[in-house]
Amino acid sequence: MADNESSESKPEEELETPAGPDSAGNAEEPSIPLGPEDASPELGEDEQQLAANKFLRSLATAGRSFLLYDTRNDAIHGFLNSLKSSWEFYAENFESMNLEVRAFELVLDGNVVYLERDRERSLAFKLYRDGVNGLNIRTSTTWDEIIRLLEILSIRYVGVRLEEDDIVTLLWKAKFNSIEVHAVEGYIELEEETQMVVDEEIMSQIYDDGSFPYPWDFDLPIEPSGEDGPVRYKELDLDDLASLRQELDSSKIVDDCLKLVRRLLDLVSDPTDPLEFEAIKDFLEETRHFLSHGERIGDLLDLLEILELAALGGNEDYLDQRDALLGRICNIDTVRRCVRTLGMEGSESEVESMATLLSRSSPNPLDLAMLMLAEATDMRQRNVARLLIERFGTNSIPDLVNRAYDARGEEAYELVRVLGQLSPDSLKEVAARCVGDGDPGMAERLTTELLNQIEGMSGDMDMTRLQCMQANDESVRIKAFEQLEGREIFGLFAVLVKLATSNAGLSPEERKKYGQEMVRISLSRTFSTAEKWIPAGLIQRVKNVPDDQALLIAAALEHVPGERSATFLKQLHKSVRSGLKKEIQLCQQRQWMARTESAESAEVSDE
Repeated sequence: MADNESSESKPEEELETPAGPDSAGNAEEPSIPLGPEDASPELGEDEQQLAANKFLRSLATAGRSFLLYDTRNDAIHGFLNSLKSSWEFYAENFESMNLEVRAFELVLDGNVVYLERDRERSLAFKLYRDGVNGLNIRTSTTWDEIIRLLEILSIRYVGVRLEEDDIVTLLWKAKFNSIEVHAVEGYIELEEETQMVVDEEIMSQIYDDGSFPYPWDFDLPIEPSGEDGPVRYKELDLDDLASLRQELDSSKIVDDCLKLVRRLLDLVSDPTDPLEFEAIKDFLEETRHFLSHGERIGDLLDLLEILELAALGGNEDYLDQRDALLGRICNIDTVRRCVRTLGMEGSESEVESMATLLSRSSPNPLDLAMLMLAEATDMRQRNVARLLIERFGTNSIPDLVNRAYDARGEEAYELVRVLGQLSPDSLKEVAARCVGDGDPGMAERLTTELLNQIEGMSGDMDMTRLQCMQANDESVRIKAFEQLEGREIFGLFAVLVKLATSNAGLSPEERKKYGQEMVRISLSRTFSTAEKWIPAGLIQRVKNVPDDQALLIAAALEHVPGERSATFLKQLHKSVRSGLKKEIQLCQQRQWMARTESAESAEVSDE
């Protein structure tokens, strides 16, 4: 092709020049004719991706053109003009085109910039089939090198005879100055179109299992069948599973990985050895994934240390690639993988290692620990997250209080436990905010755990308990009351009265407990409260005593013998709605029995 081009094609200076910057200095995207043969889609979300797509489509079209046209045809010159124009535009305006090669795609910085699924037409497929997995075309690449690259690709489009080199070999032999080729080695069966006859008996001996050779496209992604079928599972032999588990559980495989990492890094650092960092990058990535496990966090940190200490011969490019790998180790995704794979049996060293990983992954590890708690799916994960929050939250108590107040469910429960360990006094603020705001969504378990944390603490927590008694949840009120009853607590009587007047919907258990406590605290205040709540005079028919007030004062007075209590209960019976009269009547009966027993006891004493 090179000879034909030199004799028949136009001189380089006569080729069409690419569109350059406009008068304002802004780069304008050229209009590049790609020819009717190109059917791959236009791809790209920004100017660089669009320009890369134009160049690659031009390259594919020019390479295929030699199948259709004689080299002296004007169409060939048109395709070359388009190719030159698209490359010069890209080289002038953007950075190097570092492409990842996939089966049918070429990827630039994680974005697909070329897609063609037709194997006969696909530039990506031709590269991928011969083992190329990366192609870096620097902006310093000359037009001569682009032409040499085109020549090699054209050979693969026209067809390869068995005695010719594959595309990887051709690219390496070209000795490009500004084009880097990354390739993998492996067995790839030739396409059926080559009609290469393979002795199946010989191949079977190689595989040593009596099977036929792999199909020619065995290394490509499985194409969807278009038909959904039932899922079938094949049960593996228990011995095979046992050996696999033993191998994975063995520390030897981890030790071997880390030893190999050290050795490879030493070779890369050795100026006399030709090994490049790029050649070991895939292995380092695989090791990173393998060690990103809840039970291998310590080994992952060892990998971090090994990478950080590697001198890499002072090569800035190698050091940049190493730093990028470190960034992929110390990030939230790695933390998530480690958390998801935590075992049920943990150790203190495991928590220490996780704390180190969080510190390395974020300038604010408390945020990551909080994220771990929010995403935890079992008790083990929540426990580890809580311990990490305790470690990093010592100097962030106000922040933890705010988070506990805003949290719900298990997250709120664990945060209250953390605050109970770090700063019991902070629980007062949590209780005050929850109860003070009358938050109807305040979780029962949250406040219950708060009370569990302060149980047994000194009397300076009594105000918190009084606040919890005003919660919306009955079980919370009872829990708080149980820590207060029987003691001389200033404000308890007022809280009991407030509960009744606020119509909190007291249960029979609460009415009984609270009524007895009111009498115990002060009988005189109980009678005074009854006088305020119960209309005076037996003839008054206005039934305006709210249910909670009526039932609470009745529960208190039924335990007080004497005419005064009986009088209040009679008045109360006339001042409640009909649905409560029966309950008040029962209280009257119990009060009468108590009064009778008291009188009999007095007579016995007199005798």
